[in-house]
Amino acid sequence: MRWFYYGLGLLLIIPLQAVGLEAIEINAIKPDLAFIMVFITGWTRGMLEGLLLGAGLGGLLDFFLVGVLGVNFVLGTVTGAIAGALGTSVSGRSIIIPCAMFVAMAFLNDLSGNIFLAGIGQSLAPMKLMEYLLRAIYSSAFTAILWILGWVISKPFYRRKLRVERVRN
Repeated sequence: MRWFYYGLGLLLIIPLQAVGLEAIEINAIKPDLAFIMVFITGWTRGMLEGLLLGAGLGGLLDFFLVGVLGVNFVLGTVTGAIAGALGTSVSGRSIIIPCAMFVAMAFLNDLSGNIFLAGIGQSLAPMKLMEYLLRAIYSSAFTAILWILGWVISKPFYRRKLRVERVRN
């Protein structure tokens, strides 16, 4: 069932990224839903699932978006693998570590993608670096809001599951 949800997310994330986030963009900066999905999956489910989802989502983004073929595939695969490795090695720590890792990974993801596409000279301009940092911070705030909403929505289902298990025992 989990793979069904991954497939559904893969199919919905591209139109949602292109059309749905126009309402919440700030100064032409909007969160990167593909990065958010790959990072959270890698962090919570492990390296293999993060790597596979990153490769699938990156391949779809390369197929549907205009640009150099293979950039999103490579970045998604690397992001999923690194997030999975970091999630298993520092899980159980405070919430500050995942947030700091998310901001750092989002910044490096934007930087490496733009270096790959535009070269080092244009990608390391101070205004570009500030844009990468602001996008990383905005994406992490958006992810925190989504995480809290998911936790609040799933809490009644978790309580119901605990009640059913207590009645059975």
